[in-house]
Amino acid sequence: MARRSLTTYRAIEDLLVACVEQAQRSGDVGQSVDARELGGLLLAAERGIEALGRAGMGEASLRRSAEGALAAAHLRLSGRAVR
Repeated sequence: MARRSLTTYRAIEDLLVACVEQAQRSGDVGQSVDARELGGLLLAAERGIEALGRAGMGEASLRRSAEGALAAAHLRLSGRAVR
């Protein structure tokens, strides 16, 4: 089970990395951003927010968590880079 989960998480991370790379090509994310690092951060944030939601945390709190994760990556919910 753990091996299957790891395979799935790696595949999701690869998809997120591809999204970051596409955003870099379109100018929405700066070229100085490490796509693999940001993809990993987004995966970790998503999984954490998912767990908090399952535990009963409210939508407003989950949104703040998402916004905080994006702010830490210097991104906004609009997807526009601020660096």
